Amino acid sequence: MIFARMVEYNIFWKMFKRGKQFLSKRKKEIIGMICNYMEDIIKSLPPEARKELLDFIEFLLKKYSRKPKKLKLDWAGGLAELRNKYDGLTLQKKSLEWWER
Repeated sequence: MIFARMVEYNIFWKMFKRGKQFLSKRKKEIIGMICNYMEDIIKSLPPEARKELLDFIEFLLKKYSRKPKKLKLDWAGGLAELRNKYDGLTLQKKSLEWWER
């Protein structure tokens, strides 16, 4: 049973990585199976290991949480010297060309 859940888990992630092109209902079923599998594993751990797992999960959440970044305006006026050479639209196109290089 555990092996079957692992196979479903691997299928889920492969499909997820390919572009999430599968039915929502099936997705919910697979996620439910993964949750049940994880719950079984967690229940089999001793209490001190559960505490350690919770601490690790909280650590990962802090590590990978997206923090809002402040908008930097240090680029403002960076193309001012080209203002007389190009109009606004042409300057926008040129800046995109320079960015893609």
